[in-house]
Amino acid sequence: MATLSLTIEEVENALKQFAFEGEFIGYKRIIAGHINDTFDVHFVEGDTHHRYILQKVNTYVYKKPDEVMINMDRLTRHVAKKVKERGGDPEKEVLNLIHTHDDKPFYVDPNGGFWRAMRFIEGEAYGGTPNEKVFEQGGIAFGRFQHDLADFPVSELYETIIDFHNTPARYVAFENAVKEDACGRVKEATELIELTRKYSYLKDVYNPYIKDGSLPLRATHNDTKLNNVMLDKKTGKPICVLDLDTCMPGYSVNDFGDAIRSGASTASKTEQDKSKIHINLSLFKAYVRGFLKETKDTLSDSEINLLATSCMVMAYELGMRYLTDYLMGDPYFQGTGNNSLLKSRTQLYYMEDMLANKDKMEQIVRDVLMEMK
Repeated sequence: MATLSLTIEEVENALKQFAFEGEFIGYKRIIAGHINDTFDVHFVEGDTHHRYILQKVNTYVYKKPDEVMINMDRLTRHVAKKVKERGGDPEKEVLNLIHTHDDKPFYVDPNGGFWRAMRFIEGEAYGGTPNEKVFEQGGIAFGRFQHDLADFPVSELYETIIDFHNTPARYVAFENAVKEDACGRVKEATELIELTRKYSYLKDVYNPYIKDGSLPLRATHNDTKLNNVMLDKKTGKPICVLDLDTCMPGYSVNDFGDAIRSGASTASKTEQDKSKIHINLSLFKAYVRGFLKETKDTLSDSEINLLATSCMVMAYELGMRYLTDYLMGDPYFQGTGNNSLLKSRTQLYYMEDMLANKDKMEQIVRDVLMEMK
């Protein structure tokens, strides 16, 4: 997704626009695994070494990068105040955006390129879930992030991805894709189409709580995978939450549910043996413990009561999204062959297993709350 055609002059021009500390000594490109063009930048000030990240944002992926950055700037400023109030270090415990010399959180170059910069954060992030201890720390990190933003005025945030977790709207798109069958794939996907329709009630489970106000819109992360938490290499404790590009108005339960969906399954993304696809209840409990440690006093009773259900909703939604994409010819996920179909099946099987374990999951939430009293 990133481009390799940037010139040295373009990069160095962008570097000059931001208010970095110290004297510039060099940079190197970071290539692997990034949507954006990313550079590791180094400055020195006396005996102090300052390290930063400079990025040219992929405006094909992020259609309104200015809104993404305004959201990020507002949220990080708010969290930094919270960190300072509790005696923490806002230089390390929240992403620090570097503003331009005219105090903007981004720079647009003469060719329309969109750039941003932030302080480099030392630590360790995990691509998978190695154990309960690490997953609990992930729960603490995202729970603390939610706690710090509990009083943030959500009306000040842009909705940068319209209907991102609007499950009813996703269902309409799914049914349209089935009806149109543009790629002639409906026949191969019959089992998953029937599964998606069978559990369609999940798309509406939040409605009563949204209507009565007990499930309020909040500032949410919307990509709560464990690899978006930076942990201290020595203590294993969370330093801060990363990748704030998808922060916007949303529901706290979706952030929780997506973390469990992505981090507590016993199976890989494309596992097709249903007997191997389960919710790991020990990992679930570990995350619940970490998350509620930070949020039990800020979430509503309805939000807490919906934590277990949210895991099924998120697996259902993503499974449906994969299936819709497959039926449409993979325009979004750009899978090869039937990759989206395989991922859809895994998510929908995972959803079924969580539904079978719903009573146990809800009891775990209650038990953890009792332990904290």
